[in-house]
Amino acid sequence: MLRLFVRGKKNPLAGVLRAALTRIWKGGSGIALSGGQPKRVLATTPHEVFASTDAGESWQRLEVMQQFPHAYTRAIAVKADSPHVIFVGHGQTASPTRGSVQRSTDGGTTWETLPLPGEPNSYISCIATHPADPDLVLASSLYGQLFCSHNGGDSWQKVRQEFSEVRALAWMPS
Repeated sequence: MLRLFVRGKKNPLAGVLRAALTRIWKGGSGIALSGGQPKRVLATTPHEVFASTDAGESWQRLEVMQQFPHAYTRAIAVKADSPHVIFVGHGQTASPTRGSVQRSTDGGTTWETLPLPGEPNSYISCIATHPADPDLVLASSLYGQLFCSHNGGDSWQKVRQEFSEVRALAWMPS
């Protein structure tokens, strides 16, 4: 059972996330909440991005695969100060090869490939944002490359240090 807590209290969004997980989560990869109007739950599966505006009761395909350069979606995140800005990490296939980060500034209707400094060594497995610095976006490849943007994804730097396999990514303000 999924239980989420915020500062010791049960999170009211737990029901939304539980609904999302049970309705489309066969092979699902990522989930994000968008605080815009309408509030949306966004989720990735290996070959599509879905959105729900009714707490996961129904889902709509965003039909992103026609706009993405690769066919395997993974990570998803929403820019903290702009709920219509969505980042998706993806790659060629489930067996890690190449990857990229996509950004939509209109809630998922149109997408652009962001300019990572060099080809990632696998699909982009994780993306992290935080309200403390909405322009700081982190993305990691499955095989340990870490990319950082300080301007909401307009430009990126590769972090010199590489890691082993990365399955989750988060950052906390200091």
